Amino acid sequence: MSRLFGVFAYASGPVAPLLRLAGERIRVSASENRHGYGMGYAQAGDVLLQRRPQLRDQAIDLEQVTAEVRTNAFLAHVRRAEVGDLKFENTQPFRFGPWLYAQVGTFPGDEAVFDAARALLPDSLARNVAGETDAEAFFHLFLARLADEGISPRLWSVEPARVARTLGQSLTAWRLLCSAESRDAPFGISALLTNGQSFYAVRHGSPLWLLAVRPTPRAYEPLPVELTPGGGSTALGAPASVVIVDGPVAPQGAVEIPADTVVFLDRDFRLTWHPAQL
Repeated sequence: MSRLFGVFAYASGPVAPLLRLAGERIRVSASENRHGYGMGYAQAGDVLLQRRPQLRDQAIDLEQVTAEVRTNAFLAHVRRAEVGDLKFENTQPFRFGPWLYAQVGTFPGDEAVFDAARALLPDSLARNVAGETDAEAFFHLFLARLADEGISPRLWSVEPARVARTLGQSLTAWRLLCSAESRDAPFGISALLTNGQSFYAVRHGSPLWLLAVRPTPRAYEPLPVELTPGGGSTALGAPASVVIVDGPVAPQGAVEIPADTVVFLDRDFRLTWHPAQL
């Protein structure tokens, strides 16, 4: 199964020590790494993307891979291909402007549904779709709906609550596309999204775990977070960091993001969560 990792910090700093908090999941054996990995992060006002589909059948240690990475917003994805060939264009994360997106799990639908999703895209977004995965198609569907809300996908400064709402609405839009093509079926995805200024997680599939920490002189101190059902908001404040990882086992000190929930962090490091619109 694919693996998903996200880091969002109050200030730019080294990523590797924060990823270490995710435990052994950041280490992938050669036999498990069948289809490579990718990572993206904000740095000095730009968004950098590294995708390595050619590194399949080699062990991956994300702590080593990110040893030189310093950022406040980071995504990584270790791929187990379910849709699309093994090539650069199908390797996550995907990028458009300041936005990075990655997911585990797959959306229902066949090529007819993907074509219907692409048909909803303006030319400026359609030209950016280079692969054939459902993840890339959904990401661009989200960007198109963001533009419909009057928010340019190329802008860094956006209202996080509107983005989170649009992310949930995009799930609904995909479900409606499936119904229109008579391809309606259960789907389960968990995804991470960031533009460097805010960070989003949506769980509508496999477990996602959230760990909030504050640095101490020698280590990190866990911050108490309780993601109560139905939604809520809490201020984490400076100098907090959040690590989000998927998987069947919780990292030490992490809390589970409730099913069918969108979580987001703004630049003031207020953590907000509410049911996804499905």
